[in-house]
Amino acid sequence: MRRVLPLLEEPDRRALPVYLPQRLARQLAGELGLLLGREVSCSVAGEKPSGPDVVWAKVDAGGLKVGVLVGPVSFAHAVCDVLLGGEPLPGGDASPLTDGEAAVLEEFFHSAGRAVAAAAGASGSVVVEAVEVLPRQPAAEWGEVSFAVSAPGMPGARVAVVFFAPVSEDGRGLGEAIGFLPVVLSVVSARLWVPLGEVARLGRGDLLLVDVADPFAGVLESGSVPLFECRCGRLGSSLAALLVRAQAGGGVQVRVDVPDLSLGGVQEGPPLGMESLSSLPVSLTVEVGRVTKRLAEVAALRPGDVVPLNRPASSLVDVLANGVLVARGEVVDAGGQYAVRIVEVASPAAGGGP
Repeated sequence: MRRVLPLLEEPDRRALPVYLPQRLARQLAGELGLLLGREVSCSVAGEKPSGPDVVWAKVDAGGLKVGVLVGPVSFAHAVCDVLLGGEPLPGGDASPLTDGEAAVLEEFFHSAGRAVAAAAGASGSVVVEAVEVLPRQPAAEWGEVSFAVSAPGMPGARVAVVFFAPVSEDGRGLGEAIGFLPVVLSVVSARLWVPLGEVARLGRGDLLLVDVADPFAGVLESGSVPLFECRCGRLGSSLAALLVRAQAGGGVQVRVDVPDLSLGGVQEGPPLGMESLSSLPVSLTVEVGRVTKRLAEVAALRPGDVVPLNRPASSLVDVLANGVLVARGEVVDAGGQYAVRIVEVASPAAGGGP
């Protein structure tokens, strides 16, 4: 009986790039240090500022829309005192923020916006919209990150950045031309070694047993390099892969030593023949689907993303021998063990992969 693919759900909330919080902490400490003329410490914190005395502004950080929150209000007063050439009151000032102080704080939010733009790789001018005491918490559409901020002579504070737009990873160490290079991604659910003779005897209706606990759990890879653990399923009427966990990719170093060949003493003889190769192990791969993306798009992938595989959910899986398409089949339950039942045998003219 044909198994039904599980249904995948598109995640409602996207995670921020893993590099962003620490990079933003460094940028924020530097920008606020220049602004306040003192050493500022900034570290990633678990909670953002809350309560009725949080001050915030919507900021266009080089084209990236964010909200910047800071609290308590005693820290905002201290920032205004420093920017106006004075020193913060001992013990802090918890009085309500005045309109004049809100105008002065635009400089603070402008510095925070420059830090966000630098950390996210955004370019363009930074624009600060109206500064106000927070009437309600702005909802982060694409994630948020909070920081604990301290500076000599000033109250401790929390600063949070909420993102109203996605943060692109395009260009992180990639030249523009390289970022457009095509990369073939494939989802492999099983890989096994089979003698060449057995592969040659496979025909329509045969069962290829695969020793896997879940045929719809696989690995998203490129050129046999694993990138993500993933789970395949239906997204609407199409096939897609939900990325679960990143895999540690390692570079491959190849060294080729070219010998000095001498053909002296070589004797002619018959060809080796296919029968002599019948026991040669062949890598059989069960491939659920594949898609081609730009290199910059691949660099931006993260756990929780859903990658459409550009084929219907009812498609057969591909069976590849050493990367060459040899058959197509369907995943079935063969007495408690998963198997691929061969439905189509590929034509020799189709060599080279799916």
